[in-house]
Amino acid sequence: MSTNFGCFLWNVHGLNDRARRCVVRNLLAQHSPSFVCLQETKLHDFCNSLAVETLGSTFDYDYIPAVGVAGGSWWLG
Repeated sequence: MSTNFGCFLWNVHGLNDRARRCVVRNLLAQHSPSFVCLQETKLHDFCNSLAVETLGSTFDYDYIPAVGVAGGSWWLG
């Protein structure tokens, strides 16, 4: 049985790893949150194909890139 979270916040400690992106996508698909914030993504560059791979195609998003090895955030809704 899945639970519908209104908000999903996660300090993911890096999305450069494909396996970690898969975990994020599976959790989002399982729980169907209406709002998501992924922090400490460690991603410097970002593209739509990476967003779809990680989040699926149901979210609109905004992105703040990492600086050096710190930061990087996605806000999705």
